[in-house]
Amino acid sequence: MLSFYRFLLGFVRIFVFGVAPERFINYCASNGISVWNIKRKNDGIYLNIGLSDYKNLREIRRKIDRSIRVRLQEKHGLVFISKKVIKRPGLITGIAMFFIINIAFSQFIWNIDIVAPNSIDKNQIISVLSELGVSAGVPRQSIDTYNLSQLLALRIDNIAWVSLNVEGSNLTVNISVATESEKNPENTPSNIVASFDGVIKSAEIIEGKKEFLLGQAVRKGDLLVSGVISDDANTKFVHSKGEILADTQRVFSVEVMKDLLLETEVNRTQYRSILKIFWLEIPLYLHDVDGYSDSIYNVFSLKMFEKELPIQIVQRKFVFKEKHIVRLSKEESIDIALYQISESLRNQPIVKVNNYTTDIKELNDRFLITVSANCTENIAVEQQLKIEY
Repeated sequence: MLSFYRFLLGFVRIFVFGVAPERFINYCASNGISVWNIKRKNDGIYLNIGLSDYKNLREIRRKIDRSIRVRLQEKHGLVFISKKVIKRPGLITGIAMFFIINIAFSQFIWNIDIVAPNSIDKNQIISVLSELGVSAGVPRQSIDTYNLSQLLALRIDNIAWVSLNVEGSNLTVNISVATESEKNPENTPSNIVASFDGVIKSAEIIEGKKEFLLGQAVRKGDLLVSGVISDDANTKFVHSKGEILADTQRVFSVEVMKDLLLETEVNRTQYRSILKIFWLEIPLYLHDVDGYSDSIYNVFSLKMFEKELPIQIVQRKFVFKEKHIVRLSKEESIDIALYQISESLRNQPIVKVNNYTTDIKELNDRFLITVSANCTENIAVEQQLKIEY
């Protein structure tokens, strides 16, 4: 505290030399003048003395002896710093602007941290938050953390709970994923219904009451296994489980253009960058890019104390391409259509494609390929049982 007080009032470091410079220290001590940080070197003494006492050194030397000499070495304290700063109005303006901008920007969100398991796509969280009006640059006071957490949980699958915390200019989103038991608890009563029209060929019922016969034709939505089991004594509700294979008829239609547009990269790239401060985007280039190209974005964020600031350099890499039109034959169109159909079958519960027929119609600028397939697939789909009390 004493050092801070001395800094506010100002002090100097002097070199006292001459005949018996110790007499200077003795006089200061006997007259209540504070000196500190005393060091003897060569034929003199270095010491610190308050600025007000230093101004009276001429009177002190006269009372002691003029054979004692004093030489100023260093100046310290706020009074000397302020004199230098006053001579530099640009520096004062810069410091004032820094504090004004810092106070103004502190009312906005600078950074969004997503704390979530690896199974959660953090970019998806950022995208959903942006759709809900939350991104870097929004006012802190506009964020309703409770409502936002509820909306996030509704928008994104497999989330058990969400919490949002605003700390300074940082928004932290904490996410916990739902476990398998939370997503589909075994004690939840459910039926099994048909997901598609078909004729039942085989079945394996693990839990629930069977409501069909082998060889029976069923329609989409028909009840196959009931989660309600009752007898004369009581009724119980179960979570139905099982696999039911049925023969189904599937029809897939694909249109393939006769002229296929191909793109090939050429050995040419260009870069364009912008400076982004919150919502403000400042181009760092003079000319736009001409020509057909794809672009790749790289974002470099400025950091301070391991925290990202709302200042970014967004670099866009343009990879130029050439377009070519290739005329497809009928056979090539069929191959493309069959490939697209086979890819769509990957997302279907089809166990086997027994046989199929292909119908091709040639139109002016395209081929229409229709595939009718006789399939064997699992048509069992669980449906939660609604119980009214």
